[in-house]
Amino acid sequence: MFLDVIYAIILLCVKAGLKLKYRIHVEGTENIPKDGPAVFLCNHTSVADSFFIGCFLPRKIYFMAKSTEFESAALRLFFYL
Repeated sequence: MFLDVIYAIILLCVKAGLKLKYRIHVEGTENIPKDGPAVFLCNHTSVADSFFIGCFLPRKIYFMAKSTEFESAALRLFFYL
């Protein structure tokens, strides 16, 4: 529960920052299932892809990454939230 609160706060801050910096327009969210499994793939045209997906899709996202990404304490915290 505590991690859910931290996740919500971080999500709100990052989302607000991205909305201020970029003009975000998301289409097709009605096609995303509200529950159950789903896989979202991005083509990584920039480092920000993960942030955009995590912030602007209407459900909580769980990220997969190679093991070396978890060596940094900050990234480990980001992925576990």
